[in-house]
Amino acid sequence: MLTLLVLAFPAAHAWEHTGGAWAEDDFALEWYTALEYEEDSLAEGYGRTVLQDSWDNWYDAECAAIGHEYKGDRNQAERTTSDGLTTIHWEDPGDEIEPGVLGVTYSITENVIVKETSTRIYRHLTDADIVFNDNVDFGSVEDIEADCAGQTSIESVATHEIGHLHGLGHSCEDGDPCEEDDLVQATMFWSVGACDTQGAVINEDDIQSITSLYGSSATFEAVSARIGANPLAVEFQILSDSEVIDATWKFGDGETGTGLNPTHEYLVPGQFTVEAEVELEDPVCGTSTYTYDQLGYVLACEAPRPAEGAAGYFTVAHSDGLTYTTINHTDVSVYGCVDTIAWEVYKGTSEADITPENLVDLDGDSVGDSLGAWAPKITFPAEGNYVMVMNIGGPGGLRASFLPVVAEDRAAEGSSSCSSSGSSSAAIGLVSGLLAALAGLRRRRS
Repeated sequence: MLTLLVLAFPAAHAWEHTGGAWAEDDFALEWYTALEYEEDSLAEGYGRTVLQDSWDNWYDAECAAIGHEYKGDRNQAERTTSDGLTTIHWEDPGDEIEPGVLGVTYSITENVIVKETSTRIYRHLTDADIVFNDNVDFGSVEDIEADCAGQTSIESVATHEIGHLHGLGHSCEDGDPCEEDDLVQATMFWSVGACDTQGAVINEDDIQSITSLYGSSATFEAVSARIGANPLAVEFQILSDSEVIDATWKFGDGETGTGLNPTHEYLVPGQFTVEAEVELEDPVCGTSTYTYDQLGYVLACEAPRPAEGAAGYFTVAHSDGLTYTTINHTDVSVYGCVDTIAWEVYKGTSEADITPENLVDLDGDSVGDSLGAWAPKITFPAEGNYVMVMNIGGPGGLRASFLPVVAEDRAAEGSSSCSSSGSSSAAIGLVSGLLAALAGLRRRRS
């Protein structure tokens, strides 16, 4: 029967990791054994030996910059993860482990980022304790391979939990198809059976997992604006602690390139994922490649415009009394290209009436109110002729649109709505100076 190996936080899938990692300055990791440093089912003195061997097993990942140092036994019966001292317990002092579970790694991170990839942010591990289930019949690899009587390999379990301690997740989870032999045979597989010793030696999947976390890697960043109006020229640069030989790029718009510091021009609007495959040179591990991408990294925008098929930027429908509902038809097909909106209402019948003295007080608190909702409800102060203005902007520019409305104080007509007279159209220039203010706001944000 297979038994679970449990993490104290959600496990990842196929060497993706748990989201915690040690910083470079943390190595060599210092670790201790608790007061009960021996396991009753093991030969005297074997407990320390198997833990040392299990830590050393991870050195098969030659290109991972890791290390450890055993600091001895601590006179500590209780588990205290927050003390900043990595401690291994043979006993389960708090009776926390459920039946059938062989071992648990309890980890704590702080809100400090030590590594970032395109899909995950790794926060700094500050402590990680391992607790073994004291109700399991553990055995050494030698005894199990000589004549197994149902024991569980302590070295397999310890190596697995030390993988979790470094921030590794499971190669496969319970219930996953997991048809690849390399994943099933990995030390970081989610379970281990009695008399099974293969987990005592890490395999290629385990090596890739820890190397991707602590080995040579690279990222990139934009050294020019990566959000703006298209055509948008973006300059990139590779960042790495290793020697970078070359990089091959996919810019997300179907175009590719090479080099460590390329510039690419985005000619059409869109949100683009950028990927770089980087060739690295390491004095120990030789030449390797590392792929890094960032989802939606570049945003190239047109100025706001009505959605396809819409007659204008917005229309208005009567709600109840003097309250009207706006229907916003601005195109939002490219996420992020519209990020600023403000509505105003003026007394009058045409664009010529859009003047400061005609600006309507919408809530009675002050003159010159504007609303920032996407499609607000507007309550007019009295019946009459008004001009509604929508000011809308984004990285691609700013636009203003106006619509004459005849406000009537009447009851709601069931669930039906009635569009106002007139139609939305793009206004030329700035409306009452508000768009100029919005433009200044956008400049301050950047």
